[in-house]
Amino acid sequence: MRVMDLSHPISGGMPVWPGDPAAALERVSDVERDGFQVTRLTLGSHTGTHMDAPGHVLPGGATLDSLPPGTFVGTAAVTRGFPSLEELSALEGVDFLLFSTGWEGEWGKPTYFSGYPVPPRGILERIVHMGVKGVGMDTPSPDTPDRLDHHRLLLGAGLVVVENLTGLAALAGQMMPFCALPLPFRGSDGGPVRALAFLDDQMEE
Repeated sequence: MRVMDLSHPISGGMPVWPGDPAAALERVSDVERDGFQVTRLTLGSHTGTHMDAPGHVLPGGATLDSLPPGTFVGTAAVTRGFPSLEELSALEGVDFLLFSTGWEGEWGKPTYFSGYPVPPRGILERIVHMGVKGVGMDTPSPDTPDRLDHHRLLLGAGLVVVENLTGLAALAGQMMPFCALPLPFRGSDGGPVRALAFLDDQMEE
């Protein structure tokens, strides 16, 4: 079994949603000078590849640290673009639906946070009735920049949302074990994740 990392590495000055705190990494001690190394991390809760909790947009909504760890692990189906209603009917029983739109190619460009593809409302309404744990995408949001309607629909139904995934294009059309594990800080409305796909040796990457 091979493990594929679907996360953007966190680095100082990395792309963040306009208005969010900038990411910064500062080395505060050094092995040669102090005998050990420690780095101070400064970042927003929605930095890089991250997960949104219901508490991100819903008053009193659940936070990531309050969710059982099984929420973050399961079987994922990676779709080419946004699936049709017919395609969704064939994916009953999966835990996560990951949308490969090709937008990951815009990562790091000024265009990344505008003009990205957004899933149709009807598709998301169907997904919330499938009993999945969450959805993920290679875009910065399931909503256009001026709205939060799709966030409220998904998170209000108890799903989690993983944004800014990378590497999905190589997995489109496949199904595999998946996990996206957030840092369990108190009251986490969201948090960076290490998103991993577990691939059988015979699966194409």
